[in-house]
Amino acid sequence: DKHVRWTDFVANHRPTTDPPDAAPWHLDTDDQLDSFCGRRAAEIVRAATTGHTGDAGDHPLYLQVCFPGPHPPFDPTSEYLPDHPGLPAPISGPRNGPVSPIELRYRRAQRRWTANDIARSRRAYFGKVALVDHCIGRVLAALEETHLDEHAWIILAADHGELLGDHGLHGKVLPFESSIRIPLLIRPPGGTVARVDPGATQLLDVVATIRGVAGLDAGRWGTSLVDRVLAPSSPSSSSSSSPGVVFGNFGYVGLRTPELTMTWDVRSGDPLELFDRTVDPHQLENRVDDARYRDPMRAGWAVVVRERAQ
Repeated sequence: DKHVRWTDFVANHRPTTDPPDAAPWHLDTDDQLDSFCGRRAAEIVRAATTGHTGDAGDHPLYLQVCFPGPHPPFDPTSEYLPDHPGLPAPISGPRNGPVSPIELRYRRAQRRWTANDIARSRRAYFGKVALVDHCIGRVLAALEETHLDEHAWIILAADHGELLGDHGLHGKVLPFESSIRIPLLIRPPGGTVARVDPGATQLLDVVATIRGVAGLDAGRWGTSLVDRVLAPSSPSSSSSSSPGVVFGNFGYVGLRTPELTMTWDVRSGDPLELFDRTVDPHQLENRVDDARYRDPMRAGWAVVVRERAQ
């Protein structure tokens, strides 16, 4: 059964191994693990005000809801599977410039996906997103019913995206936007006017923000985003004091700035990739050998070394 298949998968997992099950989930939506997490979280929210007046001001509550999705296996129930025609196509096109050895190794390890494989995976992924969105809605509804939304900071964060056939790849470990550019949604108590802040953040900032909400200092790592959320307008990305966000995986380390995405070999420090997203938003041309970008590469490497030393 599914439990046995997944137990074997986890025991023999590799970063490029295909999960054993595909959409749709064969049981009811309420029997899906994401549904259980949302349902249980809503129960905890409602129980938090049981026996109280409904004013949670004197009853602190920290609730961290960790939905398994959208993550392999992409197994939404059939009611959440979208139709093919409305789905965005994967990024494709001729690549220019050298291909990083990290990407080459990753490609060799992967099974080659057909166009049908990619379409099926994207459909299932977006279906999983829709299912998780429904589950989050159940938690938000419970907060509204209990009026805890008037006191609660709500943060929606994730640790990675999915390539889903972009550049003919699947998985998450390479420095393309669909893998590393992840939305972070924050709603302060009582809500605010919806807006987009173009500045970069990292998961360490989420921890610092939670500490800030609790009245603590941000701690050693990360920057609290409380002031940015409560600001009357969004700062421009260029106004941020951060030189960029450092990331890394499987032998490389990278830096994403508002304009550039750069990677280096983590051991030797050799430059591997430079994508100028201002002129190449789909990251089809690696400009690492372009002399015009030598200074940004040197400055970027200095940032990486400094950040990793902390």
